[in-house]
Amino acid sequence: MLKERFFNNAGAQVLSKNYTIDPLRRIHLKEIEELIEQERYFVLHAPRQTGKTTCMYALMRHFNAGTKYRALYVNIEAAQAMREDVEGAMHSIVSVFTRCSRVTFRVTIAGRSYNDKPHAFPQSIILCGVRDVRDYRIHSSRTKEIITGGSAFNIKADSIRLGNFSKEEVNELYQQHTDETGQVFTEEARDLAWEYTKGQPWLVNALAYEITFRMKDMRDRTKPITGEIMRQAKERMVVSRATHIDQLADKLEEPRVFNVIFPIVNGSENLDNIPGDDINYCIDLGLITKTEISNQYEISNDIYREVIPRELTYVAQISFSTTHEPQVWYLKNVDGVNLLDVEKLLTAFQQFYREHSEHWLKGMLYREAGPQLLLQAYLQRVVNGGGWIEREYGLGKGRTDLFVIWPVGPEPKQRIVIEVKVKREKDSLQATIKKGLEQTRAYMDRCKATHGHLVVFDPNPKKRWGQKIYKKKLTKIITLWGS
Repeated sequence: MLKERFFNNAGAQVLSKNYTIDPLRRIHLKEIEELIEQERYFVLHAPRQTGKTTCMYALMRHFNAGTKYRALYVNIEAAQAMREDVEGAMHSIVSVFTRCSRVTFRVTIAGRSYNDKPHAFPQSIILCGVRDVRDYRIHSSRTKEIITGGSAFNIKADSIRLGNFSKEEVNELYQQHTDETGQVFTEEARDLAWEYTKGQPWLVNALAYEITFRMKDMRDRTKPITGEIMRQAKERMVVSRATHIDQLADKLEEPRVFNVIFPIVNGSENLDNIPGDDINYCIDLGLITKTEISNQYEISNDIYREVIPRELTYVAQISFSTTHEPQVWYLKNVDGVNLLDVEKLLTAFQQFYREHSEHWLKGMLYREAGPQLLLQAYLQRVVNGGGWIEREYGLGKGRTDLFVIWPVGPEPKQRIVIEVKVKREKDSLQATIKKGLEQTRAYMDRCKATHGHLVVFDPNPKKRWGQKIYKKKLTKIITLWGS
């Protein structure tokens, strides 16, 4: 028997085993009850691993606890593999449906149809999945075309989306652990958990599981979970490429996802020319969200924002790690403390970029965003294990902000901003540098950084490398680097 419950990062929640937010609080139960009363067939959808199955089981238990309805949960995923084998798919669906209904109700619905509801056929069905079924279209592999004419599901009345946890719910979930074990999450740790996850349920649970179970020292429940511990857990989770994150990364190569994510990574102005269905698809996947303040689309949370550039340059990072280990070459000893020699690091990157950028950029899917992605990969591998890199990018920014903290620990010695810009064809180099300097100063002020570096990439193929590669001191604490 388990001594204590744990944070669940795999499968549906089990209340006796897992810290759990009441699933019925996360959905509009009254609305669902009204739709069922009206004999509606409708949709409950949400991104992967947000608690859909847990909510469905909770609804089943809720209705079966009363006397008015009898409910059952049926998983018909097996039919998906049959694609255009309609007969086989329908046989699979009917078989599992009939089997479940016999076990649960000891009745059969074989030979009945939609018109026989509510007494001899389901009064209401909730179609639960990642996407709203009205967005699905029939695809013919024979003709390689989408069959037009609207959705294949014409009986759906409504669509309900399951959202993320609120900040209060994240705190409530973590408080359950504190109440049962005495181990506290500091206020900084809770705030960071919210910033890292924005309430995405799997991420919220996985972070806490990483800390309370996988980090051996933290199994000592007398040790508080601090902001520093939360940072370590986030980094460990990203580096380990956990299943959820790996599945997310696979989506980045899909054309519909590329159409949306590329402008965000590249700092383009907006998504005005992107098909609405592509945007909705990325929202349904949980990749992007619209901010209330700027009304602009952005990556959904800090962990995804960290994962995307890393995944897009994963091969490059591996290559850099074998080329540039050990760390000693870019460190300098100051009063007995090893500090980052950022000037040596960026000088080495300039040489690398001059010699190898053509090879690396040629094979990149997100090629136009390649220069800043390559720099991030380069920095990530050399800084890994000794410090942190936090990054900001998005629509309308026209840049990538990198914030390097060195070394890892509660009292870092260096706080360094690296501002990355790509010179656009419409802008002069002078204008790009002027704007970049303003942005670097502003970001340094926000991060309380001691030094700043502005890296400007010029993709003009007509320019010689001798014109592109340079270094210039803009102020006492800000250095300009051309690449």
